[in-house]
Amino acid sequence: MAINRISGMASGMDTETMVKDLMKAERKPLDNLLRKKQLDEWKRDDYRDMNLLLATFRDTTMRDMRMQSTYLKKTVSSTNDAIVTAKQKGNPSLPSYVVENVQLAIAGKPHAKTFDATGVSNPEASLGNKFELKIAGDSGVEKTIQVASTDSMNSIISKINSVSKDTGVVASFNPTDKKLVFTATKTGETNMKLTVDTTNGGKNTIGLVDYQGKSGVADIPGKATINGTELSIPSNNFTYDGMEFNFKQSTAPGQNYTITSNPDEDAIFKSITKFVEDYNTLIDKLNKKISQARYKDYHPLSDEEKAAMDEKVIEKWEEKAKSGLLRRDPMITETLNQMRGAIFNPVSDVNKKFDLLTEVGISTTRPGAEGSATNYLDKGKLYIDETKLRKAIRENGTDVMDLFTKTSSSTDPKTKFEESGIAQRLYSTLGEITTKITKKAGSVGMTDESEYFTMGKDMKNLKDQIKQWERRMDKIEDRYWRKFTALENAMNKMNSQSAWLAQQLGG
Repeated sequence: MAINRISGMASGMDTETMVKDLMKAERKPLDNLLRKKQLDEWKRDDYRDMNLLLATFRDTTMRDMRMQSTYLKKTVSSTNDAIVTAKQKGNPSLPSYVVENVQLAIAGKPHAKTFDATGVSNPEASLGNKFELKIAGDSGVEKTIQVASTDSMNSIISKINSVSKDTGVVASFNPTDKKLVFTATKTGETNMKLTVDTTNGGKNTIGLVDYQGKSGVADIPGKATINGTELSIPSNNFTYDGMEFNFKQSTAPGQNYTITSNPDEDAIFKSITKFVEDYNTLIDKLNKKISQARYKDYHPLSDEEKAAMDEKVIEKWEEKAKSGLLRRDPMITETLNQMRGAIFNPVSDVNKKFDLLTEVGISTTRPGAEGSATNYLDKGKLYIDETKLRKAIRENGTDVMDLFTKTSSSTDPKTKFEESGIAQRLYSTLGEITTKITKKAGSVGMTDESEYFTMGKDMKNLKDQIKQWERRMDKIEDRYWRKFTALENAMNKMNSQSAWLAQQLGG
C-alpha cells in the first residue's frame, strides 16, 4: 500500500535524511550480501580466465606436441635438382632414395574447338543475339542452351558452363584475341558436337557454327626406378613412401641420383622450444594468480560509494578489491602440481636413457646456475640446454619423439599415466583440469543462475537472498515513513488546535 510521505513540514525535521540514515544501519546485512555477490562474480571470472589459459595451451601447443609428425619433420636434398627434387609429404621410412631410369610422364591434351568471335567488343555488353545451342560431349548427353537477345558473351559462357557436368564441355572467351574456345573437361581423345539453330528469326554474331569431331591426346604415364623398384608414374609429381618426387628430366641409362632425407633439427628444436616457452608463460600466470596479495580492507564499492569518488580512484580501489581472490587457491595449486607431475615423472617402456626431460636437456635449472634456490624462485619454470637437446634430436630423434608422444592402451589410470609420453600426459591432464574448473565456475555464456556449475548454484541462492532482503528493506523503510508521517500528522493537528485555542483566547 502506497504511503503519502510527509517530510518535516510541521516538525521541522529533515525526515528524508533521518530515514536514509536509519536505513544505512538496516541495510548492512544486504550490503554485505551485495559485496559477496560482486566478489563471487570476480572470482568466477578469475577461474574462467585461468581455465581459458589452460584450454588454449592444451588445444594449441599440446595438440601439436603430442603428434608424431612434429618430430618427423625432414630436410630433403637431391644430388641433382635439375633432374629430380623431393619434399616430405608424410612420414618417410627411409633416409635416402636412389632414383634411376626416369622416363617423364607426358600430360595429355583435352579436345578443344576454337571459334573467332570478332564481333564481340565488350564481353559484358548485350549482343542482341537469339539462337539455340545444343552441346554434347563424350558422355553422349546433349543439353540445349537458349541464347536471348539480352545475353552478353559472359552470360552465354555462364549458361554453357552451368551444364558442363552433364556435357563434359566448358567454354571460355579471351577478349584480347577474341577467341571463343570449347574444351572437354577431361584429357584424352573425346567426342564433341555443337549445333547452332537460328531459325525463327534468330541471330548469331559470335562466330559459332555447327561442329562435330573427335580429338585430344591421352596422358602417357612415365616410369622411374626408386631403390630398385620400377614404378609407373601417372604424372611427374609423384608421391612414394611419404615423399613427393618432382621429376624434371628423363635420365640416361646408368645414371642415378640420390634423394636424402634427414631430421629437420631446427624445426624440431623450434617446436620443443616453443613448448617450453608456452609452458613457462602459463605456469608463470598461474603462480602469479595464486600469489597475489589480498587487500581485505578494499571491498566492492556500492553505487553510493562510487558516486562520491573520482573515476581513477574507483579504478585503483577495484584493482585492489579484485586482487588475491584466488590466493593459495587449492584448485589452481593442484593444477600446477599435476602439470609438474606430468612433466617430471619418468616415462616407462621407452629407452631408459631418454625417459626423462632432463636426459634431453630440459630441466628446472638455469644453464650455468647451481643450487635449489634458483629452482625455488623460478617456481618450476623449464630451461633448455641447447647443445644437449640438439644432440638428442640429431642422434636419437625416435627416442625424443617417444618421450613426448608415446601412447598407452592400458585402462588402468596409473599404468596409463606411467606409460604415456609427456605431451600425452599433459594433454590428458589439462583436459581433466579444465573440465573440473568448468564444473566449478562454468564457462563464458553460462548465466549466474545456471544449475550446471557449483558457483552458479551458490550465486543463484545468494541472488534469492538479496531479493528477500530488498523486499524486507522496502517494508522497513515504509514502516519508518509511516511513523514519521504519523508524527507529522499529529503535530499538524496539534498546531491547528493551538492556533484555534490562541484565536479563542485572543478573542
